[in-house]
Amino acid sequence: APVTGVSYLDADAYARWYSEATGDHWRLPSDEEWAFAAAERFTGEFEGVEDDANNPARRWLTSYKAEVALNRRPDPLPRSRGSFGVNSRGLADLSGNVWEWTSTCYVRATFAADGIGVAHSI
Repeated sequence: APVTGVSYLDADAYARWYSEATGDHWRLPSDEEWAFAAAERFTGEFEGVEDDANNPARRWLTSYKAEVALNRRPDPLPRSRGSFGVNSRGLADLSGNVWEWTSTCYVRATFAADGIGVAHSI
């Protein structure tokens, strides 16, 4: 099951600790990197608000409010590995029912046709 109850600051501190422990460089992905990896799973689903550029949790609070407004049935328990399938990039469970922390806040962006760069962002 995924790890839950971890704040942005906790996740960032863990990445720094793990980097030191392994000698490799580990970090949280940027929002653009995460969106690229997530592929079709969350295309344009949420409009984020970046109130504090140093705390990406702000965009998740915005998305949480959007979810509440949709009045969807809650899915409160983390699901086990394999519950959400594989996306078009071959990554499993990237967009499950727990939030993913990123190093930057949500920016509405369109990827270039080559799938590598960003064509434009708002």
